Amino acid sequence: FISTCTSPGRSAYGAGAAQKHQAQKLAYVNALAATEAAILNNQTSEARRRLETAPPRLRGWEWRHLAGRIDGSRRTWRAHEGGITRVALRRDGLVIATASLDQHVKTWSADTGAPVCAWGPLPSGVESVVFAPDGASLVAGLSDGEVLSLPLAGDVTPRHIGRGGKWAMVDIRPDGDRIAAGFEDGTVCVWDQATGIELGRWQAERNFALACYSGDGRYLLTGGGDGVIHAWDGLTHRLLGELGGHTRRVYALAASADGRRLASGSMEARE
Repeated sequence: FISTCTSPGRSAYGAGAAQKHQAQKLAYVNALAATEAAILNNQTSEARRRLETAPPRLRGWEWRHLAGRIDGSRRTWRAHEGGITRVALRRDGLVIATASLDQHVKTWSADTGAPVCAWGPLPSGVESVVFAPDGASLVAGLSDGEVLSLPLAGDVTPRHIGRGGKWAMVDIRPDGDRIAAGFEDGTVCVWDQATGIELGRWQAERNFALACYSGDGRYLLTGGGDGVIHAWDGLTHRLLGELGGHTRRVYALAASADGRRLASGSMEARE
């Protein structure tokens, strides 16, 4: 007589493996369902976090489909060797400008991502960049405080506009006539765009000054390290008033085209 049997240990191992696989499948399904819900609620960070909890060995086409829905990018490319500090879009939407700590400014076709023009290495890292209203040039603010005009056609050699303290944060008046820059020491400088003649220099903030023209050019708005925003006459630079609302450094300012609204962002976190 020949008899066969299965050892109790092996049988238990098989049952345990099956249970583990079933648990992983359930975790996978739950992760995908949670990702889908987060996407529908426009919670991109939460969707990405949920998707990463899906067991790697089970990730199939449905996982890749959701990953593609989280990333809405039409095109991605490596633009610089260092960190990108600013991105600007020309008014016609056809050209993108990037500024980087690698001491370069570059422009790209918004449709294809193909390079258009590049400047660098410049004397120091680039903190800010904006397009001139006519789209024919850029203005860049460098870490060492220099402000440069960068032509997009013809002789593209950078043109020195002026210099202030460290970390030049630049903007251009909507008519293109004036360039303003705020600096780490709280000063703001304004220059004539065509000639580079300095039109004003004053202590606008205690430190870390940003400069932003209103969309109609009537006002020059500045923000600083203490969270206060000041409004100055866009031509005479006379102080007109101040705006509260922040308790820490103002990191970003943006004005509407009609000059009626201002958006600001700062470092403080609120509940």
